[in-house]
Formats: sequence, C-alpha cells, structure tokens
Amino acid sequence: PKISEFLRSGNVALPAMTQMLMNMSAWVRLNALYILIGGVSVIVTWLAVRRHPAGREAEDAILLRTPIIGRILRLSGTAAFSRGMGLLVESGVTLLDSLRVIGDMLPNRRLARRVDRVCSQVVQGESLATALEQAPEFLPMLSRMTAVAETTGTLGSTFREVARFHETLLTLTIKR
Repeated sequence: PKISEFLRSGNVALPAMTQMLMNMSAWVRLNALYILIGGVSVIVTWLAVRRHPAGREAEDAILLRTPIIGRILRLSGTAAFSRGMGLLVESGVTLLDSLRVIGDMLPNRRLARRVDRVCSQVVQGESLATALEQAPEFLPMLSRMTAVAETTGTLGSTFREVARFHETLLTLTIKR
C-alpha cells in the first residue's frame, strides 16, 4: 500500500504489469474475507467428497485423466501392480488370490476397482492379458507382456521385468 501511494504520486503512467499488480493487491485486500471463506469451503467440500467411496473413486478417475499427474499415477499404478503380481506369483500364490491382494493394495480406488474387474473376467474364463487389455488405466505394455508371459509360462519373472521398466520410466518422468 505505501509503495502504491508513492508510485501514484508521481503523476506518471505506470507500466501495465505494475498497474495490474497494484490492482490485484487492492482487490485481494478488499476481498480477503471472501477469499478465505471460499478457500475453506472448497477444502471442506473436497474432504467430504473424498470420504465418500463414490466421491473418492471419481476424484481418482479425474486424477488419472489429468495430463501430467495422470501419467505419473498410471506409471506408478502399473509398476505397483506388476511388482506385486511378480512377487506373489513367484511365491506360489494363485493368480486369483494375487489379483485380490493387489486390488486391496492399490491406493487409487479407480485402479483397485479395475483390478477387481480383471479378477472377475479371469474367473469367467478370459485370459489375464485379455482382461488387462481392456483396462485403459494401466499402460498398454502390461497387457502385451502378460500375453507373452502366459504363453511361455513365465508370468512371475515377466511381471518383475515390467515393474522394473515402469519404475525406471516413472523415475525419469518425475525428474522431468
């Protein structure tokens, strides 16, 4: 406020950027209470929506579609799914039990629900690769490598390799 009085007293036209900054400062001072109330309302509403299962899943679906964040979430979800499946399958856990465990493990509700659907499709007789191919939440390489692993019988080691690849890609993406 003091510097704006000083700048105005010079009776000189101010640069557009400076004038815009001064106008914004004045607007914020006049509307600070409304800004605060609006911000608190948004946070309370977001927390209420997030506590409801349908709201949480909607939020997770929106985050997966968000340009930069969505790519990171899809990469981390694919890596976590692959890493978990690799460990469980190589440890002798059945495929269906592995899918159920991984579905409960994933923090993103949209990804977890997709894993539950994949599990249901496998129970109905579809191959794991076909079920994963219909899952746009995971990156396409997962279903392609799963198809190869199912034919060669190397599901556990293939999942570990897919996890390693996506973890490396995730690290590079985050660094960028």
